[in-house]
Amino acid sequence: MFTFLLWCIMFVLCWPLALLALIAYPFIWLLLLPFRIVGVAVQGGHVALVNMGSTALRAAAVEAALAGGASSAEAAAHAAEGTSAASDIRATREYREHLARVLVSRALTEASSRS
Repeated sequence: MFTFLLWCIMFVLCWPLALLALIAYPFIWLLLLPFRIVGVAVQGGHVALVNMGSTALRAAAVEAALAGGASSAEAAAHAAEGTSAASDIRATREYREHLARVLVSRALTEASSRS
């Protein structure tokens, strides 16, 4: 009986917090979106980079390397080509380019393991 009573008390106290977390998570995610340094998306042979220029852009050199039969690591070495990454308070241009190569390599490896 004590266990059931304890369960009821926890249910009454915790469900508002769970509901708040469920509602607040998307808003927090949207608020933190501008603070990401580099983002990578891979879909059907296309590779997109975020925060490597003034707008999101496709990594054409990576796509061309993949179309030419290069491995994920070889294609990822071209991730920073054709970008105009800026240095700012969050990261330098060199760090963004390095991060783009690392994240593209990881994304391509993950994408190849799923297909």
